[in-house]
Amino acid sequence: MANSLFRFAIDRGGTFTDVYAEIPGESGFMTVKLLSEDPSNYRDAPREGIRRILEAATGEKFPKDDFPSDRIEWIRINHGQG
Repeated sequence: MANSLFRFAIDRGGTFTDVYAEIPGESGFMTVKLLSEDPSNYRDAPREGIRRILEAATGEKFPKDDFPSDRIEWIRINHGQG
């Protein structure tokens, strides 16, 4: 049975944050790479990466700094060095 919720793995480094997502109902995955700090465009890179992937995968629009957490099974974050 396919998973019905999104799963996220995030690697937050000093320069870039990489967000990887397993998409429910699909065999593939989606990624996004953001600057770890970009206050003129978003407050938090992991949150923004999740929001962008949810928008791309669902075709829905979500406001900045917000997304439906009930669609997420888990989020794992690694705070890298550098």
